Amino acid sequence: MNIVCKQGVWFSKVDDLFFEFAEALTEVWEKWGDTPTLTSAADGKHMEGSKHYIAEAWDLRVWGLHNPLAMSDALRARLNQDGEKWIVLYGDAHHKDHIHVQTNG
Repeated sequence: MNIVCKQGVWFSKVDDLFFEFAEALTEVWEKWGDTPTLTSAADGKHMEGSKHYIAEAWDLRVWGLHNPLAMSDALRARLNQDGEKWIVLYGDAHHKDHIHVQTNG
């Protein structure tokens, strides 16, 4: 598993949820020949009530990815293969420059 973090990314905790996310992320990105880069965990400015603040959301860099939309769709499918436990957002008004991943519920 190889995940790069942008300088300054801060994790308030690393738990089973993060490892589930990281495993799926690594699996999907390796198929495309890319290394994922986390740009935000519990750090940064996010909407009030954001799951970033409770260590249940992460943002991913899209620069240089082969196909960010296809990769976000593949990540969503991989994370939710056992039910709708995850939300993966990319391409909408708030997520054009990054992929946002968070727990559902």
